[in-house]
Parts: sequence; C-alpha cells; structure tokens
Amino acid sequence: WATPAVSVACPKCGARIRQGVEVCPNCGTDQGVIKDSDFAGLFPRVGAAIIDILPPLAVTGMIFPFIDIPGVFMLLLVGYHAFFTYKRGRTLGKMMLGIQVIGINGEPPTLRQIILREVIGKLLIFFTLFIGFLWIIWEPKRRGWHDYFGSTYVTYTKRD
Repeated sequence: WATPAVSVACPKCGARIRQGVEVCPNCGTDQGVIKDSDFAGLFPRVGAAIIDILPPLAVTGMIFPFIDIPGVFMLLLVGYHAFFTYKRGRTLGKMMLGIQVIGINGEPPTLRQIILREVIGKLLIFFTLFIGFLWIIWEPKRRGWHDYFGSTYVTYTKRD
C-alpha cells in the first residue's frame, strides 16, 4: 500500500497542505521550506568565526591585566556565542555574512539547543582537534557535530 502523505496546517489560513510544499495553494503564504541551497557551507561559517573571535579577544585584552583567570577567553567566547545565538539567532559575524542558526523545524533555537550546540558540541569538537567542523564539507545539509548536538542548521538569511 502507498504510504499517506504527511500534511501540516498552514500557519496563516489553517488549510491542510502536504509537508514540503513551499507555498500554500489556498492563501499563498510561504511555508518556509528549507532548500539544500539555503544551507551555509564551511567558508561563510569560518569567516563568521574569525569575526566572532574579535569581541571576546578585545574584552579579554582589557580585563586580563586586572583579572588573571586562566581560561577567561574561552569563557567569554562561549558566553558570547551562546548569548547572541539565543537572543538573535546569530552572532555578529553571522549577521555580517548573512547567515543564521535555526532549529530543525525552522524556528529559532531554544535555550536547550543553544547550550547543547555552543557548549557541549563545540567542546567535543575542540577536544577532537576540530574534526567536527570539517564534517560540514561533505555532510549534505552542511551540519557540523555541534549542529547535530543542538539539532540545528545554519542557513542563509532571507533579504527583505
């Protein structure tokens, strides 16, 4: 027997439409379907990471003469990523390069997802000599290990 198609409700009009349909045939609302071309690859993410190192590095340089705490840079870096990703869905580097972090369902990531992604996932990648970042190169949806831990994707933002 054929398996029935999964249907979802349109967020605007409530009409039942097949999952994966890009536009509601009833009201014309964009359903936010993520295409493979929407996923950000390794180079934009590396560029954003380079930009995102600068603010925590500057703050560390300002407070290090007064507070000599080992690991203060890593603490600031993780806090910076977690705060901006939770509040805005993207860090300053991601904003500049037009990419953002989203959850599996296309919604902004939850606090739990951010903690799993930014703390646990990136810590694992750090201790495995950054192999988890290289995973982005051959994974079809351009996800690193930290994206798997947090159930997130990194996509290009839509320009208005």
